[in-house]
Amino acid sequence: MKDDTKKKRGLLACFIIIIGILILGVGGFFLYEGIPDNKLEVKRVTYMVHSGDTPELYIYVITPESVKYYDIYPTSSGQYDWFAGELPPEDEYTLEEYDISEQAWTNMENVLKRVNFMNLPEEIKGGDAFDGSSRYIQVETADGKHISGGYIAGDGIGPTNTRFKRAVEAIGLAINNN
Repeated sequence: MKDDTKKKRGLLACFIIIIGILILGVGGFFLYEGIPDNKLEVKRVTYMVHSGDTPELYIYVITPESVKYYDIYPTSSGQYDWFAGELPPEDEYTLEEYDISEQAWTNMENVLKRVNFMNLPEEIKGGDAFDGSSRYIQVETADGKHISGGYIAGDGIGPTNTRFKRAVEAIGLAINNN
């Protein structure tokens, strides 16, 4: 009789441990991926990288039809709202524009949904490095816009950095039409 009770308790303990592992596994997935926002309809994505060592900015404005790539090397003292489309004088940047494939746009949009980009914090603390780039992403939808990023954002450890890094990787693939 005691052996039956021990077996039942052992099986119950194993069952509880397995359920716990499954819950942590699924919970961990959503922690690192974010809870998907399948209703997100992206209209435009702006991705900005400030290289840090040189006074140069790389800005990509991505729509379902095209990618506009600005290589900006401002020498004027003006302060610009890059995300609002403000630019320095034309002699301080180059512009390249090209088409984006429907598949590249869809893939990027799906990743932004999967990482629940609109719920990322506005400022993300990256790793502990002292030399790197600042990266910011602005996603515009019919309901509004959200900016997220920071100094070496996506290079740190943890779910927020992982989600941001996945968004950056998806944008990189989209701007290269992959």
